[in-house]
Amino acid sequence: MNDTDRGTPRIAEPAEVRRVLSAIRYEQALSDTPLAEMDAVWDLLLREGVAPSAEGRAWALGELIHEVVQERLDEARRKAGVTPHEDAAPADTLSADFSAGSAELEVWSALYHRYLDPGQMQAGEIAAEVGMPRRTLGRRLVAARRRLAMALSEREREAARSLRERTDLPIVDARVTIPAADGGNGSESDGATDASAVDATDDALLRAVRGTGERRLPVAPEALERLATEQPADLQAYRLSRVAAWSRPAYRVDARFVDLTLLVDRGEKVVDRWQAEPEVYDDLGAVLAAVASQVIVLLGPPGSGKSTLLRRMELDLASAGLREETDAVPFLVSLGRYWADREAGGLQSPESWLESNWDRRYPDLPPFRELLDAGRLVLLLDGLNEMPHAGFDDYRARILSWKRFLRETVVERPGLRVVFSCRSLDYGAPLSSPDLRVPQIRVEPMSDAQVRAFLHRYAPAQADAIWRGLEGAPRLELLRSPYLLTLLVEQALASGEAPVGRAALFTSFVRRALQREIEHDHPLFQPGPLLDERDYRRAISGRRWPTAWTLPERGALVPGLTALAYGMQSRSQDGRASQVRVGFDAAVTLIDHPAAEDILRGGNALGMLDEHVGRDEVMFFHQLLQEYFAARRLAADPEEAAARCRVGLRAEEQDPALEEVIEGLESTEPLPALPATGWEEIALLAASMSPAPEAFVEAVAAANAPLAARAAAQPEMAERLSDAVVDGLRARLIEMGG
Repeated sequence: MNDTDRGTPRIAEPAEVRRVLSAIRYEQALSDTPLAEMDAVWDLLLREGVAPSAEGRAWALGELIHEVVQERLDEARRKAGVTPHEDAAPADTLSADFSAGSAELEVWSALYHRYLDPGQMQAGEIAAEVGMPRRTLGRRLVAARRRLAMALSEREREAARSLRERTDLPIVDARVTIPAADGGNGSESDGATDASAVDATDDALLRAVRGTGERRLPVAPEALERLATEQPADLQAYRLSRVAAWSRPAYRVDARFVDLTLLVDRGEKVVDRWQAEPEVYDDLGAVLAAVASQVIVLLGPPGSGKSTLLRRMELDLASAGLREETDAVPFLVSLGRYWADREAGGLQSPESWLESNWDRRYPDLPPFRELLDAGRLVLLLDGLNEMPHAGFDDYRARILSWKRFLRETVVERPGLRVVFSCRSLDYGAPLSSPDLRVPQIRVEPMSDAQVRAFLHRYAPAQADAIWRGLEGAPRLELLRSPYLLTLLVEQALASGEAPVGRAALFTSFVRRALQREIEHDHPLFQPGPLLDERDYRRAISGRRWPTAWTLPERGALVPGLTALAYGMQSRSQDGRASQVRVGFDAAVTLIDHPAAEDILRGGNALGMLDEHVGRDEVMFFHQLLQEYFAARRLAADPEEAAARCRVGLRAEEQDPALEEVIEGLESTEPLPALPATGWEEIALLAASMSPAPEAFVEAVAAANAPLAARAAAQPEMAERLSDAVVDGLRARLIEMGG
């Protein structure tokens, strides 16, 4: 829809209707038709809970046409007194329709049986069945297509009115900017969005948020990027920038597919200290409204949606502020940047660190301390477990500094709210104390119903087939998170197949990203330093790869990303700094290749890396991508994997000694979990990609038998390990238990 057409219902043309009917009849793509942009299609998407991607719109258009034709056919049958038998053959139903003496019924019946009936009757078969000349039947079909065009136009006008009256629509028209898992190429590929995308002014976006202007605001990705990154001059501009930031294609803020369980700290004297409340929430804002505590911790494994929930909260609070429903100011910060104060030679206090972040990024806004003292801030602190640290003592010192901040600063300012996110209760529990009980909010794994709803939303035409391949299968347990399901859906839409295992899933994601950029003639992905000629041909050939995890590695691209990920993961002394950010120059050093800068640019183009130009920092777009590329390095070196994962599991093997750990804990602190290296998940991925899986598992078993058992139990390892290796693992575990 052009800018001048906004608010004007789209008119369905008979010629386009005929083209779409033919596409349905012969199972051809529907995404390149202007009818897929209709408000009636968008309205159906909203009713069915399907994402407005190209695939979703194509599915919805087909459903819309079936729905309209069936309605008109049923109405014509009622008027003609025809009641088809439920089990009647298509030919018998057709004959009954044409025997009723109703021209209207003949028109709709001919259309249905020619284009939509599963029996797929040819025009000649229809004419012969009803005893009608082919030319007369042709006229009926022409009339039918004209009537269908009119019916679609009528439905379009109704949908346009309905959408104008709704207040729950996205601010940014998702038909222009579709969220994508690839982290950087979410705009549509069919070119239809270019004509409708218009630059949004701050005023237009503000009116859209407040509901006083065009609600479904078409915004070009470039305009969103500008609004998200330019320096805000006041709090209104700041809030608008937060709305724009999380409406960009690279970020998905649809958080409907996760459930949240509230864990309440019942105190140190209770055997089961952390107890789950019976109520389950589906919105982080609802939790904040229901919980009186100023501080909560959001728990969940990588890919579970923690960062998405925090972004959603920042967007919602910013929108509420623009509507003057609250004066709260959200501030989302990654704790992966909570470094020691190098100049002072020690650990910077949380308050000073937050203040320096705010004042550096937003020099024209009210000072941090002013907002802090007024109790207006909602601090969204992402990645408590990702704080860089040199070991247990260093990490504990950082946790205690945040604990003091909560006691001494937050509780004195009743309006302040703080939301941390982290991987597990082990990290968040130490924040709780007798004078400040900190409840934990656990992101639950997606249920079967949520997985099916997700598949229906993002792959409606293939949802049932994908689910049949997952239902009851062990790999379903690996996919109960929005991020991994997104990768699965994209793979299924691209190839019609759902890969087995996480390593295969990430590999297929990288292959498709490479193929996409090559097909778009991106200069970095032509034969050259990043991809040699054989890599290039392999990436675009469509031939089967030798294994499910093979990538083109003759050029510098994949080895460079592997070296970067491995170096990032190694930067923390014990490997626990999860999603690491490094300076651009440091990233070049880690890659250690003459084409390092091109490798970084290539990773960014593929959606593997995320570069913040203003801060001159590089990180992988998602922590799981960093772990995947690091695992590719570990897969080739079983002894290195064993060294990275070696832990002492018995009390006498602990360092520091168990007695020393207990002596150093405050009375309210729980006993920490058994030691972990931070390489466990990487080793699991590496095992499934190892060219010598038995040697890999046996090497890891010598250093960490429980981890080796987890690696062997992965679905994709079932046919790669001999009975002798599995029996040896069992014996080792039994010996440890005895």
